[in-house]
Amino acid sequence: MNPTQQEIDRAAFIRKIRENPFDETRRLIFADWLEEHQPEQTNWIRQIRACSEEVFEQDLVLGDQRFMIQLRNGMCCELSMECDDFMKHAKQIFELYPIIQVTLIDKTPAADRFEHERGEPRFGWDATSVGYSCFIPNEIFELMDKPPGWVRTDYPFFDSKKIAIAALSRACVEYGREQAGLPKLEWPKVDL
Repeated sequence: MNPTQQEIDRAAFIRKIRENPFDETRRLIFADWLEEHQPEQTNWIRQIRACSEEVFEQDLVLGDQRFMIQLRNGMCCELSMECDDFMKHAKQIFELYPIIQVTLIDKTPAADRFEHERGEPRFGWDATSVGYSCFIPNEIFELMDKPPGWVRTDYPFFDSKKIAIAALSRACVEYGREQAGLPKLEWPKVDL
């Protein structure tokens, strides 16, 4: 069965939002279009946008598995899952949603074991130590922004655990976008 023009238009709007999830204008234009074509959904999106600081949690079902996603501004933008599940479902998820944050619930950055020599704690990721919680798949490791001065033979250590987790999240987002055929994101400047 061929899709209707409304289905084609809706898919085009969602694709544009997925391509640039930080652009609020596209979401508002989509809400205007929905108001004209699918008013029952418009009210829901506008109500959620009115509470844009609030995050609404919801289950995402893929096959026989459930994952936690978070809705913000009327659309799914964050997800939390284990690394293996993310690697398995990233393409499918990013083909559907404008994801801007990924939390791998089974991954924790390693503390620098030489921090006592430097006097400051640092945290990093590894793409070689299979089985440890700091291990991440090489496909994601390669997409990660590395800290200044990083050399290939070392963990990329970050100045805080929060920065290390944010770097992993961005690398996961880039991986998912790559899998779904979406362009690389222009990330807004954020102080961590």
